[in-house]
Amino acid sequence: MKSKFFKRASGILLTLALVFTLSLSAFASGSSTITYEDTEIELKAAASMVYSLGARQSNGEYPTNTLLYAFEHTNFGGLYYRVNVSYDSSGNLLNAMRAEQAAGSITTDVFLSAALAQMTTATNEEIIDSSYDLLNNRLVLVARTDSNVSFSGGYAGVAAWLAGATWVNGVPNRTFAVGDPDIVPAGNYTKTVFDRIDVVNGVASGTTWDYITTNYCPNGLYSNVTNVLNAVVAGTETVGSVYSTDAATRTDLVELDNKNVDIIYPVGITTAAAADATRNTGASALVEFFFTDLAKSAAPAYDANETVLYNNRDSYLTYYLSTGNYSFFLTYGFSAA
Repeated sequence: MKSKFFKRASGILLTLALVFTLSLSAFASGSSTITYEDTEIELKAAASMVYSLGARQSNGEYPTNTLLYAFEHTNFGGLYYRVNVSYDSSGNLLNAMRAEQAAGSITTDVFLSAALAQMTTATNEEIIDSSYDLLNNRLVLVARTDSNVSFSGGYAGVAAWLAGATWVNGVPNRTFAVGDPDIVPAGNYTKTVFDRIDVVNGVASGTTWDYITTNYCPNGLYSNVTNVLNAVVAGTETVGSVYSTDAATRTDLVELDNKNVDIIYPVGITTAAAADATRNTGASALVEFFFTDLAKSAAPAYDANETVLYNNRDSYLTYYLSTGNYSFFLTYGFSAA
């Protein structure tokens, strides 16, 4: 889906000298000689992006193997930008921007959602000025490797497996972790998978979802997908439904099933940022940075021995950043394909 962004802002972006001027050695050497613009970029991003984008450390830097570290150390025509990022479910982030709008000032510059629905709503409510489809992902069912969880059918078989639970003091020893579909896209995608299974089985849509969430979610529905992942890793929950990129960050999880449900991550610039020349320049640089790194045609070759998914750009990004291989950053090209 093309957006207004590339119609109105491509001219600005193409003048930003979108070629890295730092060598790999300088790229990894720190920011002691960098002077940042006074106006910082405020980014709200889906929780599942934390592994690729990074979280700022106590030393004031993002980890060196993350995309925001790379962005903050990139020279855009003599300009360097700092990014402040907030992670949460896309629904919670949308509500936070609504609160900013109601207070009279949208302070967010860029929104990276894990679903089209929240971006479309934000656009309709005039929070987002322009957006573009950036990434795709897959939904996976996971359990701890040492849990010895095993059943056939994946998502189609999990309800029957849960039904074999032993109950102690009203709590089952087999549980299911999932995000709240009202605010967590991964939860909504999971509900969609179960609803499709219901149709195939000739029962009312919602039957499997209601059965599982009523009986086997003793801790309730989670507020973002990262919390789902952490609950399974900690052993608080037996199985959980997360994104492939979340699962790819862990070596202590086993994938029980995966589904392609057309998961798309759009990125957009807010109306407030678009209306301010200074903010728009920085926001546009960040969006273009995302686009050119993740969507350029020369994707790295897939290695079947690595825990990444073929044709999944964010998994590629997570893996190649985790290895410290920055070479793919050095080739830039503008394409709206």
